[in-house]
Amino acid sequence: MSDKQPKNDPAEHGANKSQDDSVSGAPKLASRHWVLRHKLLVAIGVFVSLGFAHYLLTRPTDNPQPQKKILVRGSFPYDRGWDLRIEASYYSKNPTCKQTARAFFIFPQAEVSREAWRTIPVTREGENRYRFEFFEDAVSPGFCEWSLRFVNYRIYSAGKEIQGGAILGFPGRFNVIRYGCSNIKSTYFRSPDRTPITETGVACYEGDNHWKDPSQSDALIDFIWEENTK
Repeated sequence: MSDKQPKNDPAEHGANKSQDDSVSGAPKLASRHWVLRHKLLVAIGVFVSLGFAHYLLTRPTDNPQPQKKILVRGSFPYDRGWDLRIEASYYSKNPTCKQTARAFFIFPQAEVSREAWRTIPVTREGENRYRFEFFEDAVSPGFCEWSLRFVNYRIYSAGKEIQGGAILGFPGRFNVIRYGCSNIKSTYFRSPDRTPITETGVACYEGDNHWKDPSQSDALIDFIWEENTK
């Protein structure tokens, strides 16, 4: 009885070799995918961490120990059913903290300073008197070098704002300011028949009624109602 040696089939040998190569290459491929996946996760983590660090570094924070206290008193026509509200706006001076202004939240327009607002409580004293106090350095300068830019007034009637704006020159240049408030009328012509429409509103104007009084430690800002009979 003769023993027959099995012949080596080249096709079968090649298939076995390919199978061995694929088996041995599978861990390498999986390892490569693991590295790429974790590199992506690390990149995302670094990006998020940098964004959060930038937010913490540039955000406005309240000054725990403010020093520059300012007291303001004045008259206001509460008897007309009006309400006075005061806000302070702080701007960043450091160019690094500028942000891009966008039209329709999409199209970049210009680099502008960042702004932070603080509401200042107003206390009514007597019939037509008020007072409020605030700290000029209420916001810590920090990395962005935050500083007071404007103090704004807003006049409300029946919950609706009827007049408002920045108190120009305060507190740096003037500590005595007097606004004259009165009714105003405006007329426009409505299409298509050009029907005249008259609307009434309120305007407060200071003109040149402001100055610096060195003898006065507190600020005096009056809102005086002037009846307009025209």
